[in-house]
Amino acid sequence: MHAFTVGGIGLMARIALGHTGRNVFEPPLTVILMFSLLLMSAFIRVVQSLIDATHYTLWNCVSQVFQILNFVVFSASYILILIRHRVDGVQVRYSVIQEMTVTII
Repeated sequence: MHAFTVGGIGLMARIALGHTGRNVFEPPLTVILMFSLLLMSAFIRVVQSLIDATHYTLWNCVSQVFQILNFVVFSASYILILIRHRVDGVQVRYSVIQEMTVTII
């Protein structure tokens, strides 16, 4: 599950930059923090649970806290990127929702 999460966060981070006209090779510095939190979450969830199985529920809760912090950092970092216009000035004519609305009507 954590491997899929790492891939999902990586894709969201890259795609959000690319589709808003930003350089995908220069992500915000918070991306390092996001992946650090995610890797700590995975480590705690898998390794600590094996080392200290008597506190399995505790390690799951700690892992979940790191996952939540990861998503908070991602949301805080990318919300302004996602709600603002593209930085390269390219105008987007239609969104997928507009195209579906026109097709249905």
